[in-house]
Amino acid sequence: MIDKQKIKDFLAKSAGVETEIIIYSENNASTRFSNNSITQNVKNESIYFKLRVLEGKKTSAVSSDDLSVENLEKMRKKALEINKFAKDDSDLLPLLDKDDELTVDSAYDKKTAEMEPSMRTEIVNRCVSEAGKKGMQAAGFLRNGSSGLVIATNKGMWRENRRSHFSLSLSVMNEEGSGWASFSSSKFDQKAVEEVVKKAVEKADASRNLQTLPPGPYTVILEPAAVADLIAFLGFGGLGGLSFVENRSFMSGKLGKKIMDEKITITDDVNDDLFKACPFDFEGLETKKVVLIENGVAKAVVHDRKTAAIALTESTGHSLPQPNSHGPFPRALKVSKGSSKIEEMIKSTEKGILVTRFHYTNMLDPMRVTVTGMTRDGLFLIEKGKTTKALKNFRFTESILEAFSRVVMVGDSHKLTQGFFGGGFVTPALKIENFHFSSNTDF
Repeated sequence: MIDKQKIKDFLAKSAGVETEIIIYSENNASTRFSNNSITQNVKNESIYFKLRVLEGKKTSAVSSDDLSVENLEKMRKKALEINKFAKDDSDLLPLLDKDDELTVDSAYDKKTAEMEPSMRTEIVNRCVSEAGKKGMQAAGFLRNGSSGLVIATNKGMWRENRRSHFSLSLSVMNEEGSGWASFSSSKFDQKAVEEVVKKAVEKADASRNLQTLPPGPYTVILEPAAVADLIAFLGFGGLGGLSFVENRSFMSGKLGKKIMDEKITITDDVNDDLFKACPFDFEGLETKKVVLIENGVAKAVVHDRKTAAIALTESTGHSLPQPNSHGPFPRALKVSKGSSKIEEMIKSTEKGILVTRFHYTNMLDPMRVTVTGMTRDGLFLIEKGKTTKALKNFRFTESILEAFSRVVMVGDSHKLTQGFFGGGFVTPALKIENFHFSSNTDF
């Protein structure tokens, strides 16, 4: 538990030198399982803070997990001592002149945060039971808990956010293939868990007698999890202000120009119901909704105060902890949904491939956002409007900008999916023509 008054009293005594404290706290519980058995059941609580001082154009930070007043004073002295040897940073901005407080916990659910191990065991048993009925093996990861973030300065600013979280990732395997499904939210949902179990088992049961297709361009229907993995690279590759102003972004010099099919609109919105992410950034500013790509046209990137000044615009409230060499970053990417059900996408496909998700994806070319990776956990051939065969996996190599310029149908529902490298993304399914699979696999 963070003693707010203690922190405020400490900061009140820190006059003369700008001082900032960022406190992270986590309460996590998780259950891992494989081969139809629980293999690990753990719970941990942690707290960590970073204290930063600013003097002129110099800044230094220290960190610790001891929030006692004695340690806070000790760490501040240490930061001031280190700062004597720091080099000037000509781009360093002062702390915000804000003397106000904001506390938000709209994404906190006590039952989810404090779920007992017995409840997690019941969920795992459900997964194992349904996989076992088909003679298959279940493996996965189940996690719940809560996290907290506090940003406070000796100018009087206090920002506090608390969230709960629940996630289930389930893989089901037979002797040849596998199926997978997941659910992530700030709140436990029994119905969603049942859907995960049903989908993963059905996918795995259908992944038998795997066939091989030659690599090449195919019409694909990407389920939301596969789309999420691609969207993650758009965020990493150039939707932040620093790469944009340094001309390292696919968005650099493209604002106002068409870069994707008009069916694609991408926003960053922390207040979206599926995200309910932290509503402020690490500078303490409100995180605004930003329309990044609208009907295929590049519209904007996200900014912190530093990149906004260079771009002669305003911060959108997407700062990471300062100073930061990565620059601002979108935290709640969402692809607008369309009007097509996946069943309609399949029915309208003469020959194509249904992709459950991607795995081990990596960036090859950030300016074209060319990515390579593997398909995983359910790949199916579509012939004359029906899924007919399970397929061995492919490696793909594709420019996301070019692929998203060949979108012909957009799904009518959203799903929140964790990306391979973390973060969450709200995406619909997409039907894309001529998606390039570059080589085969043996599984």
